[in-house]
Amino acid sequence: MAWSFTTSPAIRAIATGRMDCAAGHMQLRYSDSHRGVPVDYHWHSTVPDNRRGTDYTLYGNCTFPVKVQGRAGKANLGFRFNYSLFDGISRPNRPASDPDTTAPEEMAYTSDLQIEYDPA
Repeated sequence: MAWSFTTSPAIRAIATGRMDCAAGHMQLRYSDSHRGVPVDYHWHSTVPDNRRGTDYTLYGNCTFPVKVQGRAGKANLGFRFNYSLFDGISRPNRPASDPDTTAPEEMAYTSDLQIEYDPA
């Protein structure tokens, strides 16, 4: 499964330095990391060994220095991507007694930005 991640222009606007990023996987043996990359870095990778019809979760985070309204801080930008592979033709592998009730938001991308400010 190929994936990519890039920060939004709003996040880039508050960044004051490079970022360190790391990704992992809840179900598969997979990890990827990059240290000291520009905040506009287009991070991309491929997760091997996925099986069709299985629910997966890819996660990661990037940390970098920021300045917001004159206050210096450290941002921790986390993300989670829930996914299942589907060939686009056959129905997902779900038992007849378990119809596909997965809500769109359950199979989606989420992110969270936390900023710790220096007490100075």
